[in-house]
Amino acid sequence: LNPGAAFNVPINTIVQMKTPLLGVTVNNPGVSGEWIVRYGADRETHDSLVLRCKARWPELGAGASNLVWTGWALAGSAETVRARVFEDEPRDGAVRVVLASASGPVSPTAISDTEAYLAPRRPLGSKPFVQSASVVSVPVVVRLRVAPAYVSGAEAEALDTLVQLQHALDIGAPLL
Repeated sequence: LNPGAAFNVPINTIVQMKTPLLGVTVNNPGVSGEWIVRYGADRETHDSLVLRCKARWPELGAGASNLVWTGWALAGSAETVRARVFEDEPRDGAVRVVLASASGPVSPTAISDTEAYLAPRRPLGSKPFVQSASVVSVPVVVRLRVAPAYVSGAEAEALDTLVQLQHALDIGAPLL
């Protein structure tokens, strides 16, 4: 097995040991991901590397473009793998920075780490507001027509395609 974000699990979901021991129980209690010591992360993709590198060049100037804010947001916390920046929201001079981890919202620690990272870098006259992305559940109904021998493979491939779509969408991007 390869390590990575796929092995991050939600709170209170580890309840069974693979090798049971008499009188020993397991659990992963906590609030908002605080039980995780360090989030697992997938290998950096080529596109992610390109974005990170592009975000470094404008940083050399005096101002801060959306790309620079995005680069800073991604560098602010190891937990953050996606960020989206909205300028002049909720008012002029404000910069709303929305963060997401590989599995959804980021922890309060990631938000405070990012705020601390942005504070000394922000240009005069700008005020960053950092927040976690929120989860939006979208029901998806799929009708697959395949020969009976290929049903399980088709279901797995359809699910994999939906997961890839989820990872490819930007924060707040419409599905269609």
